[in-house]
Amino acid sequence: MNKQFLGGILLIIGTCIGGGMLALPVVTAETGFLNATMLLLIAFIVMTYSALILTEVNLSVPPGSNLMSMAAATLGKPGVLVTWFVYLILLYTLLSAYIAGGSELFVNLMRLIHISLTTQIGAILFATLFAFFTYKGIGFVDLLNRGLMSGKMLAFILLCSLLVPHIESGNLHYGNWGNANNALMMIFTAFGFGVIIPSIRDYFNNQAHQIRLAVIIGSFVPLVCYAGWIAIVQSTVTSYGPHGLIAINHAEHPIALLVNIITEQIGNRWVGMFVYFFTSICILTALLGVSLSLSDFLADGLKRKLGLNQFMITLLTFLPPLSVVLFKPDIFILGLSYAGILCIMLLLLIPTLMVWSKRYIKKMPTTYQVFGGKICLASNLIAGVGLIIFGIYQLH
Repeated sequence: MNKQFLGGILLIIGTCIGGGMLALPVVTAETGFLNATMLLLIAFIVMTYSALILTEVNLSVPPGSNLMSMAAATLGKPGVLVTWFVYLILLYTLLSAYIAGGSELFVNLMRLIHISLTTQIGAILFATLFAFFTYKGIGFVDLLNRGLMSGKMLAFILLCSLLVPHIESGNLHYGNWGNANNALMMIFTAFGFGVIIPSIRDYFNNQAHQIRLAVIIGSFVPLVCYAGWIAIVQSTVTSYGPHGLIAINHAEHPIALLVNIITEQIGNRWVGMFVYFFTSICILTALLGVSLSLSDFLADGLKRKLGLNQFMITLLTFLPPLSVVLFKPDIFILGLSYAGILCIMLLLLIPTLMVWSKRYIKKMPTTYQVFGGKICLASNLIAGVGLIIFGIYQLH
């Protein structure tokens, strides 16, 4: 396994495993471990297949093409407009959240070395730092991501090792499928790594076999990590009672409360420290993946038409979400509620429509085709529409 291939896998894992991983044991508490594992497996299969579909379409258009060019080649102007809207809203929403969370961690870190920063200054410095990383391109981001991923996996292993001695298997329960609706959209969003596919394609120099393997391995690792993390937390902290996971799920700050309860219950201050460290790296690696994906997307849509250079593309990537964090941080609260729906539209529904048009309407030549014909694509399409309808219903 060469370093470039490993770096591509780690980019997928880093984009996939974000800060939301900590919330999975909480939101699936009523669903139960076995049912949650089944949902994870279903989401893994559907979203990995959709990522492979995205790879097929991407390999059918010229190198350097992102979702804009893919939509233009397969779905025409209506597809371009829908893709623009969904992609920008989703990724700017995620980037705003990651900048807000990351800058808070940055300010706290500066405070430890006796440097006092306001929230606004911290956000500007933090965003500028990661804008520089994105400006340097995928090669630099890959190297940085490898270091962060090493720290993330080490923190995860140490955290799990501290919790395992306190496991009580009796806390695990079958749960109720009727309560799965509360966790469904978050579980599918937890596998929302497809945005990085066009960048990975360029990094792998159009080698379809390597991209396919990187997608499968890069999505399987989060599946194992998610299932393991849910099992450990749900068997350490009871689901019921005033300090149970179900009560935590309905609290104002569920993740902070979960960390406090675990720390108090185990009586080990290292647990809280490793959770804080793990959360920080989750945010940073997800931010790298999202910012790189958004930068490549904007370059694909604007660079050729407007002649924008990489500096301007990077500025357009970070300035809008930074402005939200500085002046109106609460405007994205409602938008975050729609993130799951947007993720399903962008990474499941739109790619399926693209590949259907590519294969059966446009009949475009390709160097790689995902297994499965019209039945598989129709099933994926039905699943996407069903999830979007369900997500909209849940919001009301």
